[in-house]
Amino acid sequence: MKDTSATQCSLRTMTWWCVSGVFLVGLCGSLANADEKAIRAQFHPYSHSTPQLPGLEPGVTLTAANVHLAREVLPAELVQLVTAGDLALSIHKTTDLPPRAAYLDATIQHSQNVALQNSGVLAHYHAGAPFPLVDAVAPQAGEKIAWNLRYRDLGEAFELRANPRQLNTSGGVEHSNRGHMKIRFGMYRPNPADNIAQWQEQGIYMKNSFELLAPSDQEGIISLRTFYDDDTRRTEQWRYSPQNRRTRKDTVNYVTPIGGYYEMLQEEQPPFFFQGYVHEYQWHLNGQQVMLVPGFLTAPAISYGGKYGWYPQIPWELRRVYILSCTPRNSHPFGKRVFFLDQQTYTPLLAISYDPQGTFVRLMIAGHASPHGHPGSNGVLLPMLVGAAWINYAKERATLFTTGDTMILNPPLAVQRFELMEILRKGK
Repeated sequence: MKDTSATQCSLRTMTWWCVSGVFLVGLCGSLANADEKAIRAQFHPYSHSTPQLPGLEPGVTLTAANVHLAREVLPAELVQLVTAGDLALSIHKTTDLPPRAAYLDATIQHSQNVALQNSGVLAHYHAGAPFPLVDAVAPQAGEKIAWNLRYRDLGEAFELRANPRQLNTSGGVEHSNRGHMKIRFGMYRPNPADNIAQWQEQGIYMKNSFELLAPSDQEGIISLRTFYDDDTRRTEQWRYSPQNRRTRKDTVNYVTPIGGYYEMLQEEQPPFFFQGYVHEYQWHLNGQQVMLVPGFLTAPAISYGGKYGWYPQIPWELRRVYILSCTPRNSHPFGKRVFFLDQQTYTPLLAISYDPQGTFVRLMIAGHASPHGHPGSNGVLLPMLVGAAWINYAKERATLFTTGDTMILNPPLAVQRFELMEILRKGK
């Protein structure tokens, strides 16, 4: 199965998207006003209407019998899987998730000064989306969307309980563990008062603490990662092992599997789905259009079904997305990945991976809940990760990842919880 998704993603509704920016410029009296209105339109694409196509109304379930109705809005790889009976797609009404007011305001205030230098370095970025208005055919369009992905709004902090497990074609669990993840951002907050002065001085964008809770032979292993604002500076990691009661420092190899065996790479850790180095990839914006993609649950409970029990049972929605391809410049397990990013939130909803020969080998489906039905949203209206699946057809196995209702946005996480002394304290 060859990489056909980029060439088969044409859609008659694309005209609305492509001309909207020009239309607004012509209406407004000043360029500044035009830009602001265009930016607001980008983040509010469903304020007047939601995408609709004949035969794909809410309540319809796509199976082998009727999947042909969605050929214009589904990647060819998904059409083939549904045709083969691997999964069915239940279509729901499009969910409207506008950005936080502070994030949108920061985008409007700062984005006009952001620049992407020829070397790929981001300059003059302060907060919000760096490039809210991107010409799809302009040079560096893909890179600009990649930076929007990196700096999408995930709140100021979050924590979750993770349960990854690897299944074979018999439904048997080959590997499984549970862990507690805590994340805090230190720079580029929409409200500058939420920045951490010490981290800003050190160029620290984010810190990630992860403690393994199970199985028993891994219980108590703690890792603390420091992510720097400089994309060329390697992520640092401290690891504590209760077996020898030692703490060591190393760097993160992003292209290795999480746990050494799961089907998700270190750089694909949810809820980010890409947190590697932008400069290590060639980015290409394949298109901007309406697609049928995984949508948003109304409750945090998620289940898995379909062939071998590998597929998240979530609603699929017609949504406006960016189709972004990512080709590694250096040695990598995959030859290319194609991300389907939600236009409103830049959340990766779907990803397709190809081997170096261009053959489709892996599918990632992300499951999110609407914050309106999730107890951990704390009133922060952002997508809430509840699960995900990485299905590797070449290896005939899948990694399922579940968080359920454990994700909490903007919990009161003290800066001290992300320092080396915290590992040493907990390890005693």
